[in-house]
Amino acid sequence: MIGAGLLGTFLAYLFFRFDFPLKGILKSVAAVPLALPPLVGVIAFLFLYGESGILPRALQSALGLESVPFSFEGLWAVWLVHVYSMYVYFYLFVSAALARLDRSVVDASQDLGASSVRTLIAVIIPITRPALTGAALLVFMISMASFTAPLLFAADEPFLTLQIFNYKTNGDLALSATVSTVLTAICLAFLILIEFGQRERRSSASKGAASPPVAVRGGVLQSGLLLIAAGLLLFLVLPIATVILISFVEEGTWTTQVFPTVYTAANYLSLVRDPSFAEPLVNSLSMASLATLANVAFGVAAALVIAKGRMPGRG
Repeated sequence: MIGAGLLGTFLAYLFFRFDFPLKGILKSVAAVPLALPPLVGVIAFLFLYGESGILPRALQSALGLESVPFSFEGLWAVWLVHVYSMYVYFYLFVSAALARLDRSVVDASQDLGASSVRTLIAVIIPITRPALTGAALLVFMISMASFTAPLLFAADEPFLTLQIFNYKTNGDLALSATVSTVLTAICLAFLILIEFGQRERRSSASKGAASPPVAVRGGVLQSGLLLIAAGLLLFLVLPIATVILISFVEEGTWTTQVFPTVYTAANYLSLVRDPSFAEPLVNSLSMASLATLANVAFGVAAALVIAKGRMPGRG
């Protein structure tokens, strides 16, 4: 939650405050991890940063080492995957809040002598607090419920989700249910803390005009922003590009080489030619569509009852 919050909020404020080259491309790419299923993101990091991944092998070859210089595994690997997958919630929530920020609020702060950092801490962050807490709640709960990243990168470490699965696999349904209850209780406790922590809810909406970004042209600041933008682009795009690259590799041809040497379209052709592939495709599309329709209907109905209704207990 902390890592995703720092990265997502930084990106949102960077795009809100400054106008610089590559900004349009970076804004488009920044939301891409939201479209990646959790398993795909984990597999992407495994191919790219795992012990036999492209980056460790490339460094081993370039430096002439006997073994890879690092192995992407353990708690830090799980943390990095979660930050990559979940920062987008902070980015989208805070970006929406900043888009409605009144220009006069920022101008007044600067007219009174506040620096950009002081304005960010004393003015912008309090205004965007509802967006920050909403994103924090989502990220905390999704990270607590994560299963794929702990399984593939830290299977030897004890996680609640892994314990639930292991107990269920071993036939111990009572312990599985107990750990499931503990996991749910932790998430509910965090939800209650978030709700009671917001004693003064401040809306980020306003009647004023949105604050225009500051154009950065030339100088050290532009060079620094370009370096940050290029680094973030690589961090965001490389895992996705790696999965696409591996999908064209011919089976059995990529062993100890840094990059695959033989490419083919047969992997995709085999999916088209295999009649059994249509069934899981239809099942996934149907379930996703039905889940979306059901959640829209339930979510809108619940919002109307809570916001407009007068029934007891709606709080």
